[in-house]
Amino acid sequence: MRRKKIVAVAVLAFVFLGVLFIVAGPGGVWLGRAKEKTTSEPTATNGPVSEDSSLIRNQKQPFASGAEGDSQVLRRLSSIVSELRKGAAPSKVLQLLDELRRLIRTLPPERAAAALIAFLETGEDQPTGLDFEIGGEGVMKETPTVRTAVLDLLGQTDPSQSVAYCRTLLRSTASADEYALALRNLGWSCPALVGRDELARDFRDMLARNEWISQPSRGFLEAFDVAVVAGAVDAVAPLLSDRPLGEPEPPLSRAAFVALDRMMLSQPELVVGNFKGDPSFLAQAPFHRASIMARLDPRVSGQKELLESYLLRTNHAAGEIEYFSEVFPNPNRFSSNRLVTGAEKGGSMVSQDAVDRAVLEVFEQWSSDPRFVSAKATIASVMDRLQSGDARHP
Repeated sequence: MRRKKIVAVAVLAFVFLGVLFIVAGPGGVWLGRAKEKTTSEPTATNGPVSEDSSLIRNQKQPFASGAEGDSQVLRRLSSIVSELRKGAAPSKVLQLLDELRRLIRTLPPERAAAALIAFLETGEDQPTGLDFEIGGEGVMKETPTVRTAVLDLLGQTDPSQSVAYCRTLLRSTASADEYALALRNLGWSCPALVGRDELARDFRDMLARNEWISQPSRGFLEAFDVAVVAGAVDAVAPLLSDRPLGEPEPPLSRAAFVALDRMMLSQPELVVGNFKGDPSFLAQAPFHRASIMARLDPRVSGQKELLESYLLRTNHAAGEIEYFSEVFPNPNRFSSNRLVTGAEKGGSMVSQDAVDRAVLEVFEQWSSDPRFVSAKATIASVMDRLQSGDARHP
């Protein structure tokens, strides 16, 4: 009798465990919770990923559901606009925008993009009292308006929706800062969804806006980084102008020079090609021309020939070749956060020493070449500086 009871209990236990297996599934977890655990987190397919980026999802935060999540975003944005109209302090503004970013992280990328676009379509906006300041990997640290903050977040969500909306925005916005962030969002999707030719065209369209170019905003100037991506040498070169001695360089010319200089580092064949195709290239800015020439590397085919022709010129502007001899070969790099691109490669002591040695070798040959009699002083000046170890000019 006792044995029959034990067998009966064992059978019942087996049946109970079988039912649990069927309900919970082979993983031993209840099906309801299994769906939560197996919901895939969205991953970045455009733009940079950093600790500051809204592309980084907090796995402890569940996705907000459909329309509820969208309405939460719109309500939050409406609340931010209301707070700003009351005169919120900058610290409060940053707090509100950070709360918005955290809310966006709870949404799948496609729903986040749809909610942000829905707000942008309302046309509602309000100044934040903040600057146009770029943070790490192109993600904005501060934005001057609510709409620019939303555009910054949009670029970090769904690539296809971001690109589609930003293409439309470029044709309609009256804000240079909005245009800059729309360009950045397109640049983040280059070349997967956006071609370099399209970026170059959109950049040229920005330069055609007289109201922007006459008084360039911070965003307008930062958008010159897109010219580097697009390789738009012909668009930025005419904007360079040498300042009179002792006067600060106009912001527009400075932005154009930085872009051209960085193209010389990242895509030298484009810049070299312009010099070869047009002997008067950068004639309106001879000191900037000297700076670009100071990037030439005689080890690279085409660049050595351009260096030779530059030294043999007889129409240098007053003081131009002297300035060149002070800075060539130029090891310096511009360092700052940028909308689309990262830092240029090179610039290390090891790589620059290799360039210095190559210059010394070539200049040693040219110093005894009768063709370079007119450039003898320049060649000697550069060689003396490199041989003395003073190549790292201030």
